[in-house]
Amino acid sequence: PFDLGTIYVAFDLGEQTLPFLEGILADHDKERSYLIAHSIAYIGGTRAAEILKKFYEKNADTGIKTLLCFTLSSTGTEQDIQFLIRSLAGKHYGSEWPPIQQAAISLGILRAKEAKRPLEQSAAKEEGFASEAADSALKWIDGDIYSVTPGPNVSTRDSVILSLIRFGIPRMDEAAAFLEKESNRVWRREGNTWVYETSADVSPDNIPSIEFQVHIAPDLKRAICSVGLTFGRLNGSGYDFVLHKNAGGWKVIGVMPTWVS
Repeated sequence: PFDLGTIYVAFDLGEQTLPFLEGILADHDKERSYLIAHSIAYIGGTRAAEILKKFYEKNADTGIKTLLCFTLSSTGTEQDIQFLIRSLAGKHYGSEWPPIQQAAISLGILRAKEAKRPLEQSAAKEEGFASEAADSALKWIDGDIYSVTPGPNVSTRDSVILSLIRFGIPRMDEAAAFLEKESNRVWRREGNTWVYETSADVSPDNIPSIEFQVHIAPDLKRAICSVGLTFGRLNGSGYDFVLHKNAGGWKVIGVMPTWVS
């Protein structure tokens, strides 16, 4: 049911559309409800979290719990952090792992140091996506972030991308270089610093590729960036990042895994 175009519309309207979305959330079949819940989750904030909590308490649906765990990284209250920590419990296979994976990611975004021990236990299981997410969360909590050397005349689009790379894109530490085909440039890691250069000579068969699809809301203060990393045939991952802009620049407030191959 994932329709990013529809989510963009709701995201652009922002919090003002939450009462309408809440009103129709329960009035559709499961697939449509998921799309509406996705839209609420990407808008984020306290009111969005309240709506999804209420809906989850009524139906105890795993998919809604996953979206709720995503949304809670945009609130960061102690109560919400404790909910995320409790959500780490469960099996890393079957139908239980998606909210565990998302809870781990959100705790990492929040730099929730009180969650380090349960995240370490989750990562130590070494079982699939949930354990990988816990490992990424621990890196974020420990401040394992990258610096970036920007080029001249950084566009608004690139300012979003640079913020993501500083923050730490999952799996980007698995290679020392990536080809970004759309912008005809190569990202190279030198120690803990990423630099980029224009290159027309690199074959996509030689190094992994990375893609960025940036959507910026009309208020220029909120953005969604879809990131795709491809390491080879049947070896890739995708993530949606939600960012808000403050005086210090773009800040990541949500990360959701979207695809894997």
